[in-house]
Amino acid sequence: MICIRKRVYTILLFLCIATATRHASAQILPSVILKASSNGIYNGISETGDNPSIGVNIDSSLSPNWTIGVQLEYAKASHSRQRHSLSAIYIGYDYQLSSNWLASTTLSYRHFIDADIDWAYTEWQGQLSHINGWSASVLHSGNYYRIGKAANRFVLRKQQDLPQQFYWRSELAHTQISSLFNYQDASLTFGKRFNRLNLEVGYHWNSEKIATSRIGQIASPKWLFSMTYLAF
Repeated sequence: MICIRKRVYTILLFLCIATATRHASAQILPSVILKASSNGIYNGISETGDNPSIGVNIDSSLSPNWTIGVQLEYAKASHSRQRHSLSAIYIGYDYQLSSNWLASTTLSYRHFIDADIDWAYTEWQGQLSHINGWSASVLHSGNYYRIGKAANRFVLRKQQDLPQQFYWRSELAHTQISSLFNYQDASLTFGKRFNRLNLEVGYHWNSEKIATSRIGQIASPKWLFSMTYLAF
């Protein structure tokens, strides 16, 4: 399993370097998004111990359908470092089913820098999106957070534009971790676009309150404030 994980990471890293070299030679810059949030939430729970996080996401097109990218996030740890610093690499494929429907799939490897526990794992996501803002997705990891258990997550999402560059987004999800437990989570977010800058405020709810589990604390993150900026 470790060898397979290392091979996946090596292949994706090689593709990133190759893509960056190709784009540099063509004088085409990748997309760079800077972000900051009051809590590092992923899959309905906090990965940063409810601490604020900052990060950057860099992605580039291999072709009209293929995309590859790198994600870096950092949060200050209150005590020992666990999932406070993220380094992820991913590759995705989009396919236009019709003028209204888009199918996409993404393979990602998530690694946590300087963590006391090796949480690194590989995750696959498939998503079906409609032009009206509805989307449904499924996530799967065969060794979720490296605890030796498989996890599946099902998500239903809706986003709607409002006047004056405002928008809202809602999400309802169910996460099942094999032979351990499952939980549901939901969120409602309102945002405002200012050219390249997006500001959001949202409320996140979780059905469980578990102080200690094999994937860390499970609790409702509650309010989240975030900002993203498209650098280029």
